[in-house]
Amino acid sequence: MKLMQCVVPVLKDDERGVPRAVGSCVLLEIAEQYFLLSAAHVLDETASSTLYLPGRNKLIAITGHKICSVAPNGDRDLDWIDVGYVCLTKQEAEEVSTQFFFLPVAFVDTDDMASPGSHYIFSGYPATAVTRRYQANVFDGQVHTFVGRNSPYQTYWKAGTNFLANVVVGFQAKKAKDQLGKIVRPKDRQGMSGGGIWVSSGSNLMRNIPTLRLCGIGIEHQSKNQCLVGTRLFVLLEMIRRDFPHLSNAIPTSAVLAIIPTWAQEGEIHAANQFSRTRLPHRTRM
Repeated sequence: MKLMQCVVPVLKDDERGVPRAVGSCVLLEIAEQYFLLSAAHVLDETASSTLYLPGRNKLIAITGHKICSVAPNGDRDLDWIDVGYVCLTKQEAEEVSTQFFFLPVAFVDTDDMASPGSHYIFSGYPATAVTRRYQANVFDGQVHTFVGRNSPYQTYWKAGTNFLANVVVGFQAKKAKDQLGKIVRPKDRQGMSGGGIWVSSGSNLMRNIPTLRLCGIGIEHQSKNQCLVGTRLFVLLEMIRRDFPHLSNAIPTSAVLAIIPTWAQEGEIHAANQFSRTRLPHRTRM
């Protein structure tokens, strides 16, 4: 599916200087401005290494300045928003687009507030599924997808999340299904953080197929609560709107902001992170 070609593995050099996959990201285009969206804890890896995206014949270094949600007390483990973005240079965008696809902002859903039981698709690249060709900086891999139902409100509470800002989807590894409905034995989820979350916005009446829209970014797996957790896309888009006001008219505004407009205050999501979040057991950044 063409839409899934906007989901890309993120790599960094390990202690031996060998590039390894550390996460996933989504490529988004807003009025000819090109962005990399991911989990904040993935972008934090820039503290120890340059991050790369795989190009057709080489790795593409990401040099843009990152903007991330604020980690309470500087502790990313307490950040249940955990998203960020990088504005790519024109050259970076051109190189990446030879291999991948920038999703137009028209294909996002900022108003998704699905009822319990609604289906979502989590997408990303498990680190173990991204392989390097022998003695070359060329990487192969295939995006993996997991389909799950939106969790009951009680699970949002147990997971330390908020219904308006997060997406929480039921996930049992032994019963996981891909977007085609086939039961799969998922590889290690490590590396899928930063990948896209998709929701069906209805059906294409001409072809009778679901129409997918990007509605969030995946951030973690909670085994005890049997769920995958993500952050809704409007949070990231409001961060971008703050920093790129000339793009404001091209960025859809979420109806959620009419309920809690301070979530976008200064692009730092203060109100969202002021809710207390304790350290949860069996909680793993993907």
